[in-house]
Amino acid sequence: MLTDVLLHSSSCISLIIFIPFFVVLCYRALHPFSFFPPSFVVSSMLLWNGHWATHPNTLQVLDLLISSAIPHAVGHIFFCGTSHHTPAAQMHDQKKKEKQLLSPEAKAAAVQENERVGALYQCVLASRKAHEYNSETLANTEALLLAVPEAYTVYNCRRLALEAVASTQPCADTSESVTEVSSAEAEVTKAPSRQEWLLQELQLNSKVLLQNYKNYNAFLHRHWILDQLEVLAKWEMQQAAEQAAEHAAGASVNVTPPATYELLCSLLRKERAQCEQLLQMDERNFHAWNYRRCVQTQEHRVTQLAAAYRPADAPLVSAEDATQPPTSSMASPTFFSTEEAAELAYTTHKIKNNFSNYSAWHQRSLAITSAVKRWQRQQQKEDVVTMAGDVQQQQQQAWRAALLTQLREDIEFLKQAVYCDPNDQSAWFYAPFVFQLLRRQYCLEDEEGEAAALEESFIDSVIELVAEADKSGTEDELYMPYYFLLDQLVTLQAASQGKVLPSTAVSSVSCTRSSVSLKRHITAMCLKVPSLLACENDEVAGDGNLSARRRCFDYLHTRLWKADTLRRCLYDDLFQRALVGCHS
Repeated sequence: MLTDVLLHSSSCISLIIFIPFFVVLCYRALHPFSFFPPSFVVSSMLLWNGHWATHPNTLQVLDLLISSAIPHAVGHIFFCGTSHHTPAAQMHDQKKKEKQLLSPEAKAAAVQENERVGALYQCVLASRKAHEYNSETLANTEALLLAVPEAYTVYNCRRLALEAVASTQPCADTSESVTEVSSAEAEVTKAPSRQEWLLQELQLNSKVLLQNYKNYNAFLHRHWILDQLEVLAKWEMQQAAEQAAEHAAGASVNVTPPATYELLCSLLRKERAQCEQLLQMDERNFHAWNYRRCVQTQEHRVTQLAAAYRPADAPLVSAEDATQPPTSSMASPTFFSTEEAAELAYTTHKIKNNFSNYSAWHQRSLAITSAVKRWQRQQQKEDVVTMAGDVQQQQQQAWRAALLTQLREDIEFLKQAVYCDPNDQSAWFYAPFVFQLLRRQYCLEDEEGEAAALEESFIDSVIELVAEADKSGTEDELYMPYYFLLDQLVTLQAASQGKVLPSTAVSSVSCTRSSVSLKRHITAMCLKVPSLLACENDEVAGDGNLSARRRCFDYLHTRLWKADTLRRCLYDDLFQRALVGCHS
């Protein structure tokens, strides 16, 4: 009987452990450039067998896996996918602390600290289960977060406790212009206002972040604190607006911004500056990049809030409201706003410091996308409002010229990045975004247009890079240039045949432009890559026919197979699509 139980236990644990890893490997083969954290594996284990996941022994096994086996196994799966690591890639998968030999006194202190933290955990979970949130819960969660900054359950419990305690306290430290409070009541009320405890919470969060400034949960909690301050500022401004509306006509109106609004504006400016200081320490800290974007979005919302609740005859509450895009049809159009231009300059500086800055490339794409969307909205408004045809055409030409100038700069930027480190993926991820803009915004241009010339120039640079690697015998050390080139050629081939591929914008480009571009690149490869110079059956090198196209596809596929063995399924699928296009 005992043997059967042990066999059943071991088989269930084996299923819990190995089937999620099989799912991970399959996902990795289909989505080579995607990443999910080890928590995905743990979640798969929990979902695979519910009754085993709730068993105490299983929880101990999972704790052991999380602390030991999973980080090493997942690190092997995800970080060995690249055949040749770059120095930037070695920044990841590092231990937070190295193991140290502890003295008996230190071991005893560690045991005592573990017991203290365990007791705090029990108290917090008991409060959560009983739905009892009070000042004691706040004290326990504060002590626990200072000891274990990554305890996401404790953050959730603390937010519930803060909301429960705040409901019994004054909503804001309001001024006399909004709410009149007698001096006697003020002396009796000693509890901190909502604004005060939010500031205290912000200070606590800063202490937590000082222990680990790459903490998902701490940044999320900080964002929640600022959201609560925004809600409070909105309430105060609503109260001030209602009070102003009650004044008699011609009476003086106090247009001074409420205290929480001024505080929030000051905090947001400081938050952005602190994020940029973090990025000076570690320019690839995507936690800081993401939080910085949240702060910028909230700054924009707060500015709109001030504009929405100010009196009609009052001046702008924020100076930032004065920098709005021109609305007059006769005004000279500006493609990038002040904020977008500043972001482009900031990301340029960060990328120049380190080309392998994925977050900076991503932020750059967001700034350009924001400008394009605003331009498209402006065009839709102009289509509704009757405008002179010449004026509208001049605006469109100016906008297109401004975007093309920016994309030309980005193409040159990309060339420098891929030549510095051909296998670094960050620039290769940004290149399709630039190509998508060139093909969507300038789809009416022919093969002689400026947008087509920019696209051709970058692909020519990639062909030159491949040719140099082939000449020097280092072709087995590359894989990203081969993948990008094969993917673009397959996309152009499909577009030249009038087909639409998923996640591409070439379908909007004319078939003639795609066909000419495809033939030109095939010819360039056959003439520049030494391995393609030897043509079989006395065929003319670089004639752009089907045979030459197949040889180019086969060459790229073979190089990818040798250079990056873990993604062979992806390359096989792309190669099959290339061959199907050749037979069409």
